[in-house]
Amino acid sequence: QAQLQQLLSGYAYYPPAFEARSAQLRGKFDDAIRVYMETRLGPDTPVQLGMSGKTKEVYQRLREDSTYFLGVLKFEQREPEVAARWLGKQYLEHYSEGRWVAGAHYLLGRCAEAQEKPEEAIAYYTTPDPTPQELGNLLRARRLGWQPAASEQASKQ
Repeated sequence: QAQLQQLLSGYAYYPPAFEARSAQLRGKFDDAIRVYMETRLGPDTPVQLGMSGKTKEVYQRLREDSTYFLGVLKFEQREPEVAARWLGKQYLEHYSEGRWVAGAHYLLGRCAEAQEKPEEAIAYYTTPDPTPQELGNLLRARRLGWQPAASEQASKQ
């Protein structure tokens, strides 16, 4: 309950972000995209209005969430190239320590698979990940031909 409360706490400050996530989960992608983009780029977003302290922190987290969920949404729409740009260039390059990094690596691996780039997918799946997702990622990498013993020997040389 505490984790869920922490995850959703920012949405109380900016209800449109909650509406966007709800729209995405209901398959109303156009509505979700519009609000995610407004949250990220709009001239009236609280981050751009000069807020500071805890309020600014909450809105920066919502902006991070919007960036990540745009990538997820594009993956759900079966647009792996666009999803990879959102998850890689827009998310990982700006939020390398963000709370969705593990999910971004996983989805980037899935995008690479969809684009028939198994080596790239393996690279994403074998990125160290301190979450339980790491085991699933390594299993996907093995299905694509990754050999853990060979990788360890190559890194030692």
